[in-house]
Amino acid sequence: MTAQRPRRGRSEQRVTRLFTVLAVAAGILRSRRFHEPVIVGAIVLAALAGLGRENQARAIARIVAWSKSLDQRAEHALKRAGRVTADALEQPTRHG
Repeated sequence: MTAQRPRRGRSEQRVTRLFTVLAVAAGILRSRRFHEPVIVGAIVLAALAGLGRENQARAIARIVAWSKSLDQRAEHALKRAGRVTADALEQPTRHG
């Protein structure tokens, strides 16, 4: 006959698993082999974020310039058609 070991409860198994995971994580965090790629990854992410902000700023500047050029073309077309005077173009429009 074999002697049966008492079964461990679920909570005891969870605690054992938790401590095992924490011990492994602590070992990984202390490892230089872990630190180097994490630091390089953080630098790369920061650089990519900076590039993204620069690209966004350039895109907004292009949209603003495009919008201004459309406004200028419309003003010139209206002036050529004789519909609007130069003073009227500079006055803000009032609605109401």
